[in-house]
Amino acid sequence: MQLGFNILDWQLWAPELDTLSSMVTTGTQAPLASAGQSAMIAQRVSAVTPAVQFIDPMVRRRLSTYGRASLACLNDLQSRCQAALSMPMVFASRHGDLTRTVEMLEAIARQEPLSPTNFGLTVHNAVAGLAAIIKANQQPSVALSAGRDTFWFGLIEAATRSQLADTPHLYLYVDFPVPEIYQGYQDEQETPLALCLLLGAASAKEQTVACNLQGGGRTDSMTGSMAVPLAPHSLGWPSAYLFAKSLIARHGDACDVATTSAATERYEWHWQFSTLGDGATHG
Repeated sequence: MQLGFNILDWQLWAPELDTLSSMVTTGTQAPLASAGQSAMIAQRVSAVTPAVQFIDPMVRRRLSTYGRASLACLNDLQSRCQAALSMPMVFASRHGDLTRTVEMLEAIARQEPLSPTNFGLTVHNAVAGLAAIIKANQQPSVALSAGRDTFWFGLIEAATRSQLADTPHLYLYVDFPVPEIYQGYQDEQETPLALCLLLGAASAKEQTVACNLQGGGRTDSMTGSMAVPLAPHSLGWPSAYLFAKSLIARHGDACDVATTSAATERYEWHWQFSTLGDGATHG
């Protein structure tokens, strides 16, 4: 399948992505040679732990870093685009707030009572629900997870809904490294990341980035077993990381760019950014 769509605006929270941070702050990469482009990219990339002062203190104190990063990334984009305050949203996360889930499992093992608040915040659509409540957004939302393909299927869901409804949609993807108890079974290099995209139909006149996405089945055989711990150096980077990296790298380049690829157990994904606009915000 192949899908084209526009990224009207985007926001990234990624505190440990040294490559991305270097590209933003030093401007050494060719696409970011322009000071104006570097400043614009820097506005959309944050490595600071979210303070989320826009959230009521009673709610804020219950949030984990996972929840804070999710809502802060979404809020930063909505602050630039008022129309995004009342848009439908697709939320995707491979693991969800797994640290909080492990804490609950450990409490069960100790035969301790569970916190209703912790239980409610581990539900996979908790972030989408909180975002709707905080922003009084009555538009529908979808939450999904699909293993290593989570980022891509969330992106397809949001882009397809945007085209079918002929209205922009928000796509929020968030993931954190798994807790230590699960780290021996990782199948990719995990890093804290929250990426929010404002997606429009491919025919939209105003655009920041036009993106073509193509996915298909893999033809090579799988190696290794999930039951056997893998060496860290053998793990690939998550798809969301690779997508964010290429989005930043090409944002200041007005020319078509080569297709970038990533592979998971089941699919090969190829994406290409082209025909960049002036980066104007859309309110």
